[in-house]
Amino acid sequence: MLALLHGQRDHAGKAKLLKFVLGFVAVIAVVCALAFIIFAPGAAALYNITDTEQAALAVSALQIFSRFYKTEVAMCIR
Repeated sequence: MLALLHGQRDHAGKAKLLKFVLGFVAVIAVVCALAFIIFAPGAAALYNITDTEQAALAVSALQIFSRFYKTEVAMCIR
């Protein structure tokens, strides 16, 4: 789609498309980050972490990573 708009020299159309795509990607990224924050124990179980001490560390690490990822996406959109 972007190549078509570029070929037609439709700069306003390219800008609209890029804004839409960035917004869409941001929403998906925030949803995924929130899912990792909420379901961190389940995500840790995917990696077969069974020890309670390791599971607590894994949950904390996943939540920190998710918050960092959400912040990075927000900074890229601005």
